Amino acid sequence: MTHSNSSGAFFSSIEEKNKMYDAIKTPKYVKSGLNQETAIEIHKLLNEAIEKNQLFTNSELTLVELAESLEVNPNYLSQVINTFEEKNFYDYINSKRVELFLKLVAIPENKKYTILSLAFDCGFNSKYSFNKHFKKITNQTPSEYLNSLKINFS
Repeated sequence: MTHSNSSGAFFSSIEEKNKMYDAIKTPKYVKSGLNQETAIEIHKLLNEAIEKNQLFTNSELTLVELAESLEVNPNYLSQVINTFEEKNFYDYINSKRVELFLKLVAIPENKKYTILSLAFDCGFNSKYSFNKHFKKITNQTPSEYLNSLKINFS
């Protein structure tokens, strides 16, 4: 069952909702001044911007640039990502890049491109970075993943 609050944030359970509320005021963030309502609103803005605008495809994206585009305090944005996504900024952005890559390789027309060119389109700026984050997220190298799906690329 999914629960929604007035700001539109969705939680899969009451426990998850309570965990997120409690995490806002962990000892690490006790002095931040970020309240629950603002945190939820920032998370909503983040999700909308990431899904609609795919800002993560900018290989030079920084936390400060993302915060500026959302018109929020960078420290608050970092806290929201750490709390709601349970990742730091770079792991969050790279997970979105890998998600996009997985979508792109599933499209037959994209077989004419190299794996690396698709990775660059997703926002990765090096083969090393792509391979490292892909393996961290999927527990497979890109080649192992594609071989398991019987997908051949240029």
